[in-house]
Amino acid sequence: MAGHVQTGSAAVLLVGLSFRSAPVSVLEQVSTVDTDLPKLEHALLDHDSLSEALVLSTCNRMEFYTVANAFHPGLDHIVDTIATYSGLADGDLEPHLYVHYSDAAVEHMLNVASGLDSMVLGEQQIIGQLRGAYEESKEAGTVGRTLHDLTQRALRTGKRVHSETEIDSAGSSMVSFALDQALTVLGIPEASSDALSGRRAVVIGAGAMASLASSHLGRLGIEHVTVANRTVDRAEQLASHAVEAGVPARGIGLDELPAALTGADIVVSATGAVGTVVSAADIKAAQQLREGRQQVLIDLSMPRDIEQATADVPGVALLNIEELT
Repeated sequence: MAGHVQTGSAAVLLVGLSFRSAPVSVLEQVSTVDTDLPKLEHALLDHDSLSEALVLSTCNRMEFYTVANAFHPGLDHIVDTIATYSGLADGDLEPHLYVHYSDAAVEHMLNVASGLDSMVLGEQQIIGQLRGAYEESKEAGTVGRTLHDLTQRALRTGKRVHSETEIDSAGSSMVSFALDQALTVLGIPEASSDALSGRRAVVIGAGAMASLASSHLGRLGIEHVTVANRTVDRAEQLASHAVEAGVPARGIGLDELPAALTGADIVVSATGAVGTVVSAADIKAAQQLREGRQQVLIDLSMPRDIEQATADVPGVALLNIEELT
């Protein structure tokens, strides 16, 4: 049984929503671009009932960890803050929220860090995401002793679970799960070091998720990876890492993306941007030049990068968070 992580009369209060509790359309509206998280965390602390705040934002969950000295006022303020930032009415938001307090909030973070609450059981990426959320909130000055102790405990627990149990055999990440689904769509019976021999891919983004996608595509024997990003330098940096790992790759800006889509059998997008990155018009144009050859689009972003209407283009399969759940 998890013990209390609290200071004096204060205890951890968590409000969240995830793929288990909310449809993608709601998750998408609540999702916040990383650069906005410090502002959101400070908004959470703009109330006497809350003294610490950490927001965990991933492609399939938004969780608001706080330290509250009064449960009901703190809860009301958190919900009001989420509603304000998302633009959702309380009636559209509240049915999808879950609330954990004190021991239950502690236990929940431990489960999250261990991969037990992930869409892909046992995925390891969540450890890095939680560590990143902690570092950002620490830099923003919104984490104190209570959330520091809890997060460090959760990170240690997550590492132990992966090193001392067989949970890793269940699945390493959302990326690997999505690419396994892409192989099925392409008619490739099983993952192997040459499964994607002769195939080409485009990876959009240059963060941790994009890096994982590039690495996993390399392990599946992809012929070439084009990395596209708003900042060309970051795209070239990720491409250079792929080349060092033995995967032919190049980096481009988003202005070159439409042309690159034509040659891509698999497109993985993970930018975390607000707004459409790949439109149905882009994919229609690419498919005309591809002469109907199967193309798989994987959207691992929240909000979504790839327009939903791309799923209606002949020869195209769209795998986004909604499809993968």
